Amino acid sequence: MSKKIKLGRQKAKEKVKLFGLAFQIPSDPFSKLAEINIKGDKEIIIDGCYGIIEYSDTLISVSIGKPTLKIMGFDLVVSDYFDSNITVTGIIKSIEFC
Repeated sequence: MSKKIKLGRQKAKEKVKLFGLAFQIPSDPFSKLAEINIKGDKEIIIDGCYGIIEYSDTLISVSIGKPTLKIMGFDLVVSDYFDSNITVTGIIKSIEFC
């Protein structure tokens, strides 16, 4: 079932909100929440990383805003770190939000 939405004289924010409703886009798609992609027990990709807090081959702790993300395992390596994207590879045993 499709909805009809009129885009008349609404303000720009109103138009964006209506557009988001029509296409089922979250109201705040550019929020400051980190996006975490886990690929099995071998790789974690984090988009929205503010920095590395602690780094060893068994623990990598990163800031993702208010919480801290702790990645625990064996042979952990930051294989890619560019802008606010970080990739951690190794044998991942657990992740924890602190």
